Formats: sequence, C-alpha cells, structure tokens
Amino acid sequence: MNTTIPTEETFKKVFAGIFAGVQKETKDKYSDVIEELKKIDMDHFDLLFNYPLGNCIESFHNSRDGAFIYEYFRYVENAFTEFIVSHEGTCCSVDKSRYIVRKLYAYFEQNQPFSLVRDKDEEYWKTKCLTSDESIEFYEAIKSAFFGCHVKLVQFYLEKSRRDN
Repeated sequence: MNTTIPTEETFKKVFAGIFAGVQKETKDKYSDVIEELKKIDMDHFDLLFNYPLGNCIESFHNSRDGAFIYEYFRYVENAFTEFIVSHEGTCCSVDKSRYIVRKLYAYFEQNQPFSLVRDKDEEYWKTKCLTSDESIEFYEAIKSAFFGCHVKLVQFYLEKSRRDN
C-alpha cells in the first residue's frame, strides 16, 4: 500500500485540472470522472468527498479557524474584498483582503499577533476601514453566515455603520 502523502504541487495540479476555466478541456480530460460524478447525488457527494476532505484538512491544522480559512480561503478572501471595496474602492482591495486573511490564519494557527496598525502611509496592503478587532469580528460573522446564521453578519454591518457615522 502506497502511503505517500501528495505534495502541495500535486494538489494544485489536480484541482487546477478539475476546475479549469475552459470547460471543454476539462470535459475532454476528465470525461470518465465527470460521468461517474454525475451518478452521485448531492448528499452522497458531500459524504464521499467533502466530508473526508474537510476531515483531512482539519487534521493538519492547529485550530478549527485555521482549517476553515484554509478550506474556504476564496470565500473568506472574497468577503473581505467586498467589504473593503464597499468602503475604500477597488484599489488594492485584493492585496488588503489577502493580507488580512493571511494574518488571521497565522493568528489562529501559530498564535501570532494580529495587527492592522499602519506604521507608514505607504503600507497600501493594510486597510483603513477595519481595525484588528473589527477584522476578527467580521471573520467570525462571515464564518457564521457560511453555516447559515446571518445574525452576526447583519449585526456587524449595523454596528460598523453606527461606529463610522
């Protein structure tokens, strides 16, 4: 039995192929896999793929929050990006959101300090619209919304709006 753990590069290649932007190439390359996946309903797909993958991801993380950010990186990043865009515009919004998400990940995984304090105005990758505490609060709210409970997110937006005015 081969117990070699796939490398990060292997994962990148597999997922890049599966989620290729060009559907025809994907269908041509993975037609057998696609046909087998078509036979699986949503419940079974979740049990056969998502659940084990989620367990694997949790197993190599020190925290559930680190695992959540790792597994749902695009969701977390997009949520921060959209928030930043709505407050500061599009300029460097992705840089700012990625900076926050990476810092949050390090905060949860390695207990590194989390700070968005701007030491110099040239630090364009640090947002002006969120404090460190607000970023953690926003993360908790979007995580809660991901699981279907939107109350924290609505409360965050209401309280943030009140604080900013």
